[in-house]
Amino acid sequence: MWSKAMRVLFGLLAASVVLEAAAIRGTVSEGQTGRPLGRASVSLEPVAGTSGRPQSSHTDPYGTFEFSNLPEGAYVVTASRRGFAAVSYGQKRWKAPGIPVFVREGESKSVDFQLPR
Repeated sequence: MWSKAMRVLFGLLAASVVLEAAAIRGTVSEGQTGRPLGRASVSLEPVAGTSGRPQSSHTDPYGTFEFSNLPEGAYVVTASRRGFAAVSYGQKRWKAPGIPVFVREGESKSVDFQLPR
């Protein structure tokens, strides 16, 4: 049987592993009005050399999304919705490339999108 001290130590170790994962969260809104866009698609694509895997999600009714438990690395984040132009984070012009978001262990980054019609 495990002693109480060993169970506490194991619990703290398990919690520290969970806390070390990175997260990218943010919002998607309409470009002209700033109204939150529910059901927008958000994709996360790891840059070469990042051990993460591609992921996708949809925003909630308030336009928010979150990708959690990410390994450290760089990711290209893109938002889209029917009737709106797709936008990558950091994109300066239409069809220009986005800027990867770099997260370290235990770090959380916030990215916000305004989608033009």
